[in-house]
Amino acid sequence: MPKRNILYLGLVAGVATAVVVASYHFLTPEQTFTPVKITPAVDTKTTMQELKNIVGQFVRERGWEKTDTPKTLTVCIAIEAAELMKQFQFVSDEQSHAQAAKNRQSIAEQLADVVIYALAFANQANVDLSSAVKQKMEKNSQKYALNKVKGKPRHRVLQA
Repeated sequence: MPKRNILYLGLVAGVATAVVVASYHFLTPEQTFTPVKITPAVDTKTTMQELKNIVGQFVRERGWEKTDTPKTLTVCIAIEAAELMKQFQFVSDEQSHAQAAKNRQSIAEQLADVVIYALAFANQANVDLSSAVKQKMEKNSQKYALNKVKGKPRHRVLQA
């Protein structure tokens, strides 16, 4: 294995371990686990606010409001994104489709972790995600005009 891959794996493993150790909260014997009430959800029916409420309730029940700082949450987003990337580390772009299908459940869980931390950040920073996404997509539509980028690979367009 090349040195850079070993370095990368060591970095990811080290950061992931640090986050797990730093963010894992133990319940005292007096505390009990209260499951978050979650109704069956699908993308076409669940609102952003419902998801923010679910994450917010989860955070509040555990008393994590004070420890979930903007810095901590952004680090957690990056770490979870790295864990998602790890699913595709040794596959080509062409192989990534099969890899995604093969590991759909694991990938869904890693992606959910990214979104959960993003929702927690939005709650903590009082960001209206629906408005932010719509505004950003309007900017992206102007920045990446169809007549300039259509058919070009995204990574090539973003490097320009």
